[in-house]
Amino acid sequence: MKFIHALTAASTLAVLAACGGGGGTESPGPTPPPNGDIPSTGLYASTQYTVAQLTEYKDVKYSTRPNGGGQYTSDRTKASEKNDPTLTLLMDIWVPPMPRRTSCSPW
Repeated sequence: MKFIHALTAASTLAVLAACGGGGGTESPGPTPPPNGDIPSTGLYASTQYTVAQLTEYKDVKYSTRPNGGGQYTSDRTKASEKNDPTLTLLMDIWVPPMPRRTSCSPW
């Protein structure tokens, strides 16, 4: 059950992060905030996990949609999707390790 909650949370974050572009390398992404807006302490001020601690799930299908003609979801899939009648939307998910339970959890 914990895995489902973690996967749901990671999926939500991945979908929100994907809202900024079409998955290609041509868009640099959002402009980072000025240094004054970055907290110097707290949960998001430093790295929480190493890359080795994360579990990666690549190309997880989360939706399909009709192809409006010549559209594609990323540069990597352009050749195969450009003429397809349906586009399959994929996302990558990185899941942190399961925490050790040191106190009561709401789930």
